[in-house]
Amino acid sequence: MWKTDQDGGPIYQQIIDRVKRQVATGQLAPGDRLPSARELAAEAMVNPNTVMRSFQELERQGMTKSNRGLGTFLREDLDVVGLRRELLEAASARFAAELQALSATAEEVDYAIGIILAARRP
Repeated sequence: MWKTDQDGGPIYQQIIDRVKRQVATGQLAPGDRLPSARELAAEAMVNPNTVMRSFQELERQGMTKSNRGLGTFLREDLDVVGLRRELLEAASARFAAELQALSATAEEVDYAIGIILAARRP
């Protein structure tokens, strides 16, 4: 189910981010067809033009290729590892900015990272 967050920034960017996360986590793979703009707009309850803007931006970024009459597809040569790194770097930057805004000490940073690592252990 595609949902948008009214406080999560521009809707077209939320759609772009969601597609990127789905690729990075393996929910979508290179070569996969994205839902049509109408299908996605209906499911996300947004204007089809908003979805089209997202698709155009994904194509501009080199992630997708549109085939008239067939749909929008993730590029076969999509660099999934590079995309994962890009998303990890962005998440790290947000985390670092939050720690800086809190004026976290080195010990508090170590504590926060310890929480993250502990949560990943089986």
